Amino acid sequence: MKPLPLFSPFLCLSVATFATLAAAPAPRPADLVVLNARVLTLEAARPTASAVAIRDGVFVAVGSDTDIRQHAGPQTRTIDAAGRTVMPGLIESHVHATGASRGEAQQPFRQLHSIGEIQDWVRQRGRERPAGQWIQLPRVDVTRIRERRMPSRADLDAAAPQHPAVFTWQYANRTVQILNRAAIAAAGLSRETPVPRGGKIHLDPAGQPTGIIENANSVLVRFLPGRGVPEERHLASLETLLRRYTEIGITSIGERNTNLDGYRLFEKLKT
Repeated sequence: MKPLPLFSPFLCLSVATFATLAAAPAPRPADLVVLNARVLTLEAARPTASAVAIRDGVFVAVGSDTDIRQHAGPQTRTIDAAGRTVMPGLIESHVHATGASRGEAQQPFRQLHSIGEIQDWVRQRGRERPAGQWIQLPRVDVTRIRERRMPSRADLDAAAPQHPAVFTWQYANRTVQILNRAAIAAAGLSRETPVPRGGKIHLDPAGQPTGIIENANSVLVRFLPGRGVPEERHLASLETLLRRYTEIGITSIGERNTNLDGYRLFEKLKT
């Protein structure tokens, strides 16, 4: 039997490989380690794990507590999840973050749950401003109103007899607005009022406006408060909104209704 050469190609490769591995630097410790958790991996082969390690915003390891502890270093932040569920961040594909943050900077949103609460809110605004000044109600979805309906003109008349008041409900491409008697008069609405294509001013049997208009915001826009806010306030409000998203697990968004100015606001948040 022919003896094996002392330096066979296989032996040289193995030694060289071992030497390379031995000289390779150890990976940097993770920035964050989460232990004692119920991690939902969303992988069919391994749907759950107990720990994760994250470095530079990227998952570098998913496994058992013992495995993941090896990725911790002196500067690593370690969280004991105490058995709570950990899951990948949610991607919200349809938000109007720049518009919502602008509205919040103008008038902080308040969820109103009933016609009575809506009337109380309107009365409070009326006490804070002179007669004749417009009151624009916060956007409240009808499904969240206990009575399952929009406030009527009579509801708004009772709450604001001296102030033009308007309630706006919007869904998809349909916008419905309810005006009280003072708003109809202040806007000068009548059967002759021109409306945009696709818009409508509802009239009663006598041909007078009922206070309901559809897809006709243009007849009111010059009377309602402007939507402009100082950029610094808008930027601060947008940052607050994005932080709220992350607090409830939304880590990525798709902004569906903005413009170049809105894009620049997002860019400024990076600095």
